[in-house]
Amino acid sequence: CGGDGVIRVHNSLQASAVIALEPSAAHIYAVAWSPAKQLVLAAGGGDGWVYVYDLAVSKSGPVNRLEMPNRRAVVSLSFSPR
Repeated sequence: CGGDGVIRVHNSLQASAVIALEPSAAHIYAVAWSPAKQLVLAAGGGDGWVYVYDLAVSKSGPVNRLEMPNRRAVVSLSFSPR
């Protein structure tokens, strides 16, 4: 997560990021990986949106976006374990 709006995904075997995702120009405050699907993650931004990525489908952008009520910053995320 970072203030530049970029999510950098790393592999423990490589020094540099494997992929960089840019869902928003706003701060990204939270990122969560799905426990059920290996390549699915969600990111919460300071712009009040949750960005859902499925890296098996697209590495260029989110597959879905969810707007939070009152467009408040998303500072915490979690997936249901089911």
